Amino acid sequence: MNEADNGVQTILFEVHGFVQGVGYRAYVSSIANKYGIKGYVKNMPDGSVEILASGNKAALSAFRQAIKIDQENGPQVKQMQEKALEGRQLLSSFKIL
Repeated sequence: MNEADNGVQTILFEVHGFVQGVGYRAYVSSIANKYGIKGYVKNMPDGSVEILASGNKAALSAFRQAIKIDQENGPQVKQMQEKALEGRQLLSSFKIL
């Protein structure tokens, strides 16, 4: 059985805004654990954050909405791009890199 058969999708998110040095990666990790998402979150040299997320469609939909955070004195997501990936293995956990 492949991932498409059991409803698992993998999405690569590129998040821009005020997302480094404000606890955004820890926040994303907690949301991933809440929804059973596997993958990782990491800071990128250009100031963005990359998130690889694998999970079922419903969990990914809830995860996508939750990571679009905009706090006055915290993380502020201004732009988010996503790309569906095919043929990716479901990872065993969610990590902060």
